[in-house]
Amino acid sequence: IDWGGNRVLTEQDLNRVAVCVTALPGSHQREEQSAYDYYIAGLTFLSLNDIHWQCETAVFGNFFECLKQMMKDAGDWEPNTSFQQSLLRFLDQMFPNMDERERIASLSARFEAKDLGGIAVKLEEATFMKLFCDAYFLRMAKQKSGQRQGSAAAGTPTS
Repeated sequence: IDWGGNRVLTEQDLNRVAVCVTALPGSHQREEQSAYDYYIAGLTFLSLNDIHWQCETAVFGNFFECLKQMMKDAGDWEPNTSFQQSLLRFLDQMFPNMDERERIASLSARFEAKDLGGIAVKLEEATFMKLFCDAYFLRMAKQKSGQRQGSAAAGTPTS
């Protein structure tokens, strides 16, 4: 996996970090934190993954649950409907020409059904699910930031 070359953080990178940090739920918002528990678990399994202990399924599953929870919290998925439909709608919006769409759709259907027997997840697929979480979170964070800026410009207090 090509994570990109070594580089120095730019002002744009630091601004993006600031937007993300302000979008995270506070300690008093416990009910909104479960998505990030899955995200941290996904990162943990990603860091542990190696030739001796392959954690791709756990990585994919945690990021899958993270995205599911973020979409639920944002109102982009209703728990009594298929998550796969919401996921594929998001992928079509953000990554319209993604070659791996059908494979991700197949994996997500298995994870949604909790039918993991004999499933084989590649590291690339697991990291795609992380990318989807990152893209979704960043999109939501930018929307929240824009709403806060609009409220501040109008003189409305923000929470």
